[in-house]
Amino acid sequence: RSSDLKEEESGVKEFVKKVRSLPPVNYNLLKYICRFLDEVQSYSSVNKMSVQNLATVFGPNILRPKVEDPLTIMEGTVVVQQLMSVMISEHEQLFPKDSDLHLHTGQEM
Repeated sequence: RSSDLKEEESGVKEFVKKVRSLPPVNYNLLKYICRFLDEVQSYSSVNKMSVQNLATVFGPNILRPKVEDPLTIMEGTVVVQQLMSVMISEHEQLFPKDSDLHLHTGQEM
């Protein structure tokens, strides 16, 4: 059990590193989308859009394989949904509020 938890923690850390290595424009857009989707899911009792449902709908459009052949897309469906779920539910860890000031596109606001 603890080895599973350690593996998951190291996976999350690696994922955080990958997200933070995105170009600023991509990072900021992804941050905005994840924050927005988290807000959408907060009304899931009304709109029926849970984190899982949002991940199923948005994941394939945001997390695309390098080679877009149907087999690769089908094989990656579960992983894409899991990653997108993490990005929505853990957006505060992936995109800390204090990073808002540091990661900008080079244009002053």
